[in-house]
Amino acid sequence: MNKLINTLLISFLFINFCFCIKVKSNKDNIYDTNNSLLNLIVDSNKFNIYPVGGECGGNISFSCNNMADALNYANTLSGDVSQVGFLLVDGIYDFSNNSIQVFGKTIGIASFTQGSTNVIVKGGNKNNLPLINVDESINNVVVGSGNGITTGVSIYDITFQDCTSPIINVIVNLSVASIEFEGCNFSNFSTNIQNVSLINVWSNVTKTYPASISITNSYFTGSSGINNSFPVISISATTITLQGLTTSNISAQSFISSINSFITLSYSNFGSVATQYGVFKIQDTTFKSYGTGFSNCESSVSGSILTSLTTTDSNYFSFQNCQFNYCYSKNGGSIYASNIGQFQPTLSNINNCSFSGSYASNSGGVVYSINTPLNFSNSKFIQSNSAFNSGGLVYIVNSTLTIQTSTISSLNSSTQCDGYLVNTQGSNVFITNNTIGLMSGPPAISCSSSFVNISGISFMGTTSQISVTCNKCNIPNFCGNADGTSTGTTSFPTSSSQSSTTGGSATGGSTTGKQPFTVSSSSTTDGSTSDSSYLKSFNFISLFFIGIALSFIHY
Repeated sequence: MNKLINTLLISFLFINFCFCIKVKSNKDNIYDTNNSLLNLIVDSNKFNIYPVGGECGGNISFSCNNMADALNYANTLSGDVSQVGFLLVDGIYDFSNNSIQVFGKTIGIASFTQGSTNVIVKGGNKNNLPLINVDESINNVVVGSGNGITTGVSIYDITFQDCTSPIINVIVNLSVASIEFEGCNFSNFSTNIQNVSLINVWSNVTKTYPASISITNSYFTGSSGINNSFPVISISATTITLQGLTTSNISAQSFISSINSFITLSYSNFGSVATQYGVFKIQDTTFKSYGTGFSNCESSVSGSILTSLTTTDSNYFSFQNCQFNYCYSKNGGSIYASNIGQFQPTLSNINNCSFSGSYASNSGGVVYSINTPLNFSNSKFIQSNSAFNSGGLVYIVNSTLTIQTSTISSLNSSTQCDGYLVNTQGSNVFITNNTIGLMSGPPAISCSSSFVNISGISFMGTTSQISVTCNKCNIPNFCGNADGTSTGTTSFPTSSSQSSTTGGSATGGSTTGKQPFTVSSSSTTDGSTSDSSYLKSFNFISLFFIGIALSFIHY
């Protein structure tokens, strides 16, 4: 028995040692002289003479003058030269001389001096051509011929400055494209680029993602344009991973606009972003954000952080461990969500987040939701989240709202009109096991043809009740209309109370109105299986069976 325990312990330590071994990143590969990558040195400061497609870049003294020359030379080489690295000597590289068309190759672009931040790409093209173009149509790709063709572009530690043309344009339907930016700086760029974004990845495919893009540890600072401008990044049928991003002083239609895509955002900071449709404008897209902060963001139309428009039943959004500070918009100070599909939408989750100073000039200080079920859990609403019209926290229509195990403090109501914390129409609202208080007046909920369940409330300070006001018809678009008169008000001073409304009446403990949807809780925040829990289970099971196998070998 002791031998078996010792064997299991040895196998556990061995596997953990293997996990600690550093895996080489793609960035390391471009500097590795032992791989099959063809590295060519490019120096914009040189004026070396060679024919078109002639040899260059083999050494620092006879470098290629620009990336276009380097790619032309690589294309003339016999054999399979599918991986090419461009090592750029410190200097300024203009768009017109460095624009390249890439297809079926993997291209890496990095500074010649590892760790240097003095490689600057700037300007634009007169014809608005992108610096890097990945377009399968130019290469005559037809059905069947694009299968298995992959184009890769990886860019490391490059500064893009004063760009007036797209940095990269990707159009794939039948082939696959993978794009990567790491440690890059995007500064003083224009979002008034005609008909295209700074980074454009596009596909007409509807059910798969032929393109992927990763942007990590990068900075976006200083851009011009809101009205009639384009997003900084546009994607369609693409998976995009964003990690370690920092933004400041951005003006654009949105930071990212997506259709039929999957967005993962983590450990980033978005500050001082002014848009029309929010930092993220998504359509039929699944969006997941973790550990990210948003501050001083504003939108002139909807949702300063997220505007989600959905026609399917499978897409959702989730925020976990995120902070929202002083976000402003017309409807939905931080988030605007609307689903116009005919199916029951997937639940969207907001877990362990804090909201401070979110404001809507119309309704929904934090969230404005139409037919989009929402679950808030373990979150904090502090420091005057408010709306001018109605729903200081949430304005919800034809959906389900759950606020649980959260704290609602300070002033969180509409400021000029009805003073309601939550305004619900044709919806089901569950407010359970929350702490509420330190408000200027009793927290109030306005409901029309809705079901409201309030239970397990802990009050703090002078706050001792929640009032639910029912109206004969929908809350008017602006306060003061005569048909918005209240016909019943029920207060809940105890820890467990319930109200349902039908046609403007309120009755405690009754369920004569619209019945509530079934809302089940989950250990994850987005309705899916937790990756971390799965990996922990997988690692434990793997260690167990590996240990048993080794024990048999030992015996």
